Amino acid sequence: MAEDLPKDKGIIRLSDEEAVREIIINSVFDLWQVVNDLTRLRPSKRAHYCVSIFGSARTNPGSFAYEQVKRLAEGLANMECDIVTGGGPGLMQAANEGATEVGASQRSRSVGIRVDLPFEQSVNPNE
Repeated sequence: MAEDLPKDKGIIRLSDEEAVREIIINSVFDLWQVVNDLTRLRPSKRAHYCVSIFGSARTNPGSFAYEQVKRLAEGLANMECDIVTGGGPGLMQAANEGATEVGASQRSRSVGIRVDLPFEQSVNPNE
C-alpha cells in the first residue's frame, strides 16, 4: 500500500504537516523562479500568455496554500497573463480572486472553466 512506503521513496503523508509545508513552500518558490524567468523573455511581437491554475477545491481561504496561489495569480495578472482555472472553490478561487483584485480586467482576463461534477456544484464568485 502506498501509505506504507518510506519517505526515501519520495512519499510524504499529509499527516506530516512540517514535510507538507516544506513541499508547498519549495513549490511556490520554484513557481516564482519560473515567473521571474518568464519576465526576462521579450518576444518580437506582442505575446499574450495564459496560465492555467487547477488545484484542490477543498483548500480554505486564509490557508497558506490559498494565500500563496492568490499571490501568484496577482503577480501573473500584473504581468498581463490571463488566468484560467476550473472555476471551482479552493485554489481555483484563490487564483481567480488574486487576478481580479489587481484589476486583471484592464490588462488580462480571469476565466473559470466549469465541468459538471455531481459532488462539486459550487462556482467561485470570481470566475
